[in-house]
Amino acid sequence: LTVLIPHYGETIIMSKSELYDKGSGRETLRTRIRCPGFNLPVRETVPLIDWLRARYSDEYKAFTHRMAAREDWPSENSWNDFNDKQWEKICVWSSMRMQTLYRTVAGMMLYHPALEAHYIVQRLPQSSLAQEGIWNPTDCFNCIVSMQIYKQFDKTKLAHTNKMFDKFPDSLKVAYIDWEDLVMEKHESMEVIPRNAQEDRVHRRQKRRYFSGLIDKHCQMNAEGRRAPRYRVELPGYPILGDGKSDNQNHAIIFMRGIFCQCIDANQGAYFEQMLMLPCVLGEFRNYAVGRGKAKRIIGLPEHITSDFGSIGDFAAGSEIAFGTISQRSFAVLGGRMHYGHPDMMNKQYMMQQGGVSKATKTINLSEDIFAGMDFTLRGQGRKIRHCEYFHLAKGRDLGFNAVLGFFSKLSNGTGEQLLTRQMLRLSHCLQLPESLTFYYAHAGYYITQFLVSVSMPILVFTWLLVLCADCDREFRAFGDGTCNVTASEAMASMLATWYSVYILFFLIVTSLPLFAEIWMERNFGAALARWIKQQISCSFLLFIFQAKIIGYYIMAEIRQGGASYVATGRGLPTDRREFVGAPCYKFFRISLRLKGIDPVLLNGNETLQETVCNTIESVACNFLGCTKMLKVTVAQQDSGSRTTARFEICLWPPNDVATISMKDKITSGNFGPALAGGVESISGIGRVCRSALEGTANLDQKQTGWHCEKVGGLYLDYTQHTYYHGMALLMMTLLVLAAGGYSEAGQFKGELWWTFLSLALVVYSWLYAPFIFNPYQFSAGYLLDDIKAWSGFFLRSGGKHWADWFERVLLKPKRGLATSILDIELLFSFFAATAWVSVLYTKQVQYEVLYNKDPIVYLSTIAVMIPPFVLSLCYCILVAVVEYIGGCRKNFESRAQQSMRGIRSYIPYRRAKRTDEDSQSSDEEAGSPPTASPTVTDSRHVMEDAEVLDKPEHRICEHGMPLALSGVIIASLELIEIFGPLMVTFSKRLNWKTLVAGIMVKFLFWNIFLFLAGSALSMTTFCRKVEQSCGFLHKILKLLVYGNGIARDMFISAFIFITLLPYVLINAINDYCMPRFSLHQTLIYRTPGPLAKKQMYYDCASDGSGSDDEEESEGSSGGSSPTRRYPSGSSPMGILKRMTGRS
Repeated sequence: LTVLIPHYGETIIMSKSELYDKGSGRETLRTRIRCPGFNLPVRETVPLIDWLRARYSDEYKAFTHRMAAREDWPSENSWNDFNDKQWEKICVWSSMRMQTLYRTVAGMMLYHPALEAHYIVQRLPQSSLAQEGIWNPTDCFNCIVSMQIYKQFDKTKLAHTNKMFDKFPDSLKVAYIDWEDLVMEKHESMEVIPRNAQEDRVHRRQKRRYFSGLIDKHCQMNAEGRRAPRYRVELPGYPILGDGKSDNQNHAIIFMRGIFCQCIDANQGAYFEQMLMLPCVLGEFRNYAVGRGKAKRIIGLPEHITSDFGSIGDFAAGSEIAFGTISQRSFAVLGGRMHYGHPDMMNKQYMMQQGGVSKATKTINLSEDIFAGMDFTLRGQGRKIRHCEYFHLAKGRDLGFNAVLGFFSKLSNGTGEQLLTRQMLRLSHCLQLPESLTFYYAHAGYYITQFLVSVSMPILVFTWLLVLCADCDREFRAFGDGTCNVTASEAMASMLATWYSVYILFFLIVTSLPLFAEIWMERNFGAALARWIKQQISCSFLLFIFQAKIIGYYIMAEIRQGGASYVATGRGLPTDRREFVGAPCYKFFRISLRLKGIDPVLLNGNETLQETVCNTIESVACNFLGCTKMLKVTVAQQDSGSRTTARFEICLWPPNDVATISMKDKITSGNFGPALAGGVESISGIGRVCRSALEGTANLDQKQTGWHCEKVGGLYLDYTQHTYYHGMALLMMTLLVLAAGGYSEAGQFKGELWWTFLSLALVVYSWLYAPFIFNPYQFSAGYLLDDIKAWSGFFLRSGGKHWADWFERVLLKPKRGLATSILDIELLFSFFAATAWVSVLYTKQVQYEVLYNKDPIVYLSTIAVMIPPFVLSLCYCILVAVVEYIGGCRKNFESRAQQSMRGIRSYIPYRRAKRTDEDSQSSDEEAGSPPTASPTVTDSRHVMEDAEVLDKPEHRICEHGMPLALSGVIIASLELIEIFGPLMVTFSKRLNWKTLVAGIMVKFLFWNIFLFLAGSALSMTTFCRKVEQSCGFLHKILKLLVYGNGIARDMFISAFIFITLLPYVLINAINDYCMPRFSLHQTLIYRTPGPLAKKQMYYDCASDGSGSDDEEESEGSSGGSSPTRRYPSGSSPMGILKRMTGRS
């Protein structure tokens, strides 16, 4: 048996900086609690090591007791008391409780002692294999970690890799991609080609020779810690041609030993008790024929999900448990189960016959694992896929809201590409009807069903509204035949009352039935019922409604537009707050610097040396932070009685063209203080005031934000086109249903419609608010002003350049041009809807024209009703273009948005989560460039990214242009006048809400179709460039019209969501005031209250209440100096963390 673990950039072993970064930039210090034997900074996000220690408190106590028995192990007073060697042991302990490669390898290597245990128990004393040193588990088991970029590892990763070699037996091996540079020379044709290219049989444009290498613990190691390969097989070229993981697996197949292989992901684990059942699993490959113990089979195995803490983690774990157990069991029996990568065992010989353990074609094989099962099934000849229940492996899943939905977006993209493959077509042809239906439901059918569920409610409301408006008005019943006594409102209410009733509760129960049944079978009925109730109380329905929408959006976007790409989600703890639209810049920092080792009394007595120290601190801080000298260094008031520590205060005013967020990260990092101390220590004569070696600690005491948006990216921008637009449209249509008499005229069925409106409310609420409900610290009042400043900077500052850049990258870039958009299903549906509504409105107009045929105003307004609402706004755009041209904005008639994209912006994209697989490799890599993990360009629909943007006013092209936000408000106002003006004039004689609603829908559909086509035209770069060169005036008008409507829509929807979230902020503030140690919102997210102390002060929880105001803070602490106070009885820091994790 060979276990194969693909690895790209996943964490091997946790580092100290990841576990405990003193004053990390992602954390905001609120309170420091001090008590004898324990010193914990209570933060809005506690350090990861504190979180792990609290969650696994019993295991950590056992770990510390073991270490204390072996060596001098510090107490738990401060994490800074541990030395580097002790931190290495803490990092390994933490890695075994996180989703790391070390934990995965440690789990898989348990096969080695399990086989050894079988050997000891089952060996025959008289057999030659029973002799000492004859048999070793390595003879029948190997674990290969396919480290794709091992050649590019830094010293830290090389040390972690070597640590695994030293820790685990000889069965552990590492496969990687190696290369050699070729000597290039100029050919007679003046082309630079490799020397002896024909003799070496390499391509003329290839600059490297690539190899698959294999190393183990016995390979020779150089000074850097890199090992020389034991085996090296040359490859025809750069092997990573797909999305990374599949090629990384397949190139290592040649180093597998034995005929069985098991594919494992780098976030799994294992248990020794399970490994003892390996012979039973291998026995599944027997087919009871003589000499046939190597059947053509894939043995599927379930997983034990370990990342089930927190509401989101529990929801994701529940879905994974149901899918990996009861669903797979059913699919295997019905013949629809395929291969899903991990932890299935396969017959390697038959996998190699079909091209490897997974397919590697880029884009179309995004879900690479399932194609191994599809090809395996298509080859027939007795091949079978089975599912076993008795062998489990551990598995970590996503924990955050964005991470879970990013994972499902990847699955949806991959499923959309599966529908276009030949494997899907051939399976549909060759499978019998029961197997074919099972295969459809188990794969593409689930995602298509999610799409149908997500669009069912909008279609229902659209149809409801259309039927209501198409009904004959009471004022014009004489025009009808008079045979119908039931109004449209009553007919629709009768139908909806039948569809939506108390049975909707049973629908909610049925959706959770697979998980409920599995927990019932594995544990007991009480545990299943308790978990179901807990999920409902935690608002799981909001996540699943939102998830259905995301799945439906991505699978249809993939079918319509293509472009599937890998989505990096990250599986870290969801402790960071995601901003609304971005983060504002910082305009002021106040930093306190403590230099331990300087006598403040002696320093104050030497004014010249004191001035030199302040100047040196200023110079070093400027160099370290990368800014100009816009700071002030003063000597702070010293601690009374302290003769070993001098305190300084640094006030910093960053310039406008500096990235202040990264500057804040540098300030709060653990390197800023030591850097300043090093600069001071180099001053000549500083030894006269020093009592010991200098140690510097810098703390950020105060920061003020400005009204410029420096980081673009937040929850609103993550899901704008996915749910917010559709959620707002559904809300507006629901209000129009009420205006058209859908409820008031329902008659006897009025009381039965509340189930329908309950369903509508759940859908609208989920689509608009679910990301914010599950966002940590979303409703903390301290973040409210920052969100307002970021919103203002994003939409209003610099002419709306930040919004314009985001709009072009995210909404315009994915389009494929006007020709493709014309055939888009969304546009076809809009035309169909517009046709239906135009016919309804035309019927109403004919009736009015008969009654008011002599009124010319009514006649003209009926014509204006059918005109798209762009006449006045188009005139405004023309006027703005003329005025800006006259005012001096002549350079290509560029709009403000285009100016910002060309001259003003300095755009620095960076991923929010580290990639774990390579999205793509450029042609330069094949030509010979190093296959580094550089950022790749992917479809922005599938990426939740942030961006740092820097304002550089000196690069402005024109200062006289109209701000885009103001133009958007004016354009939207003019369009509203065009929508309601003709309608009010036409039907002013006798106002009828149904006719008014029909006119609004016609105008809105015309508006939507025009903007869709105009946006598609703007996405054609070649066409726009030619139009801009030949007639830039028209290009500016069209762009201003599209961008103005877009920014007005986003400003309205984002402001609506933000304002409607303010009551939750008030409720959270009241909750903090009344119950400062219990947060309802944190309980919803983490199912634990969490620490919520807000005041910046010291507490002393000593039992005797002793504590001196002059008591100096312990070494290594990261808080400011303040008087100590008694901590409330019964609320110790460890108790707080224990309540976070639910441990007694």
